[in-house]
Amino acid sequence: MMKQTKRRPREFWQDLFAQVEAGGGVTAVARRHGVKARTLRWWCWQLRRDRGAQGRPALLPVVVAPRVVEGTTRGSLLADCIEVVSGDITVRLMGDVEVTQVAALVAALRGC
Repeated sequence: MMKQTKRRPREFWQDLFAQVEAGGGVTAVARRHGVKARTLRWWCWQLRRDRGAQGRPALLPVVVAPRVVEGTTRGSLLADCIEVVSGDITVRLMGDVEVTQVAALVAALRGC
C-alpha cells in the first residue's frame, strides 16, 4: 500500500520559496516545514521560471571593479561603464542605461 501524500496549495509553496529566496536554504526550510527538499527545489525552479515568464528582470550577480584603461585623463579609470559578460560574449554599455535595457540584453544573450 502506497503512502498518501498531502497536496499543498501553490500559496504554501510560494511562502516556502520566499523563505528560500530570503536566504533560508532549501534543506533548512524543507526540514522546518516537513517537506522533501527535492520537492521544494522543484517548486523553487517552477516559481522562478513563472516569475521570468512574467517579464520581470531576474536578479543577476554583479561584480563592481574598476577597469584600468591606459591613456585616460580620469586617473586611469573608465567610469560610467557597464560590462555584461555571457560566456564568450562581452558587451560594454556607456552612459545612462536603464536596468530594463540591461535585463533585456541579458535575456537576449541567454537566448543565443
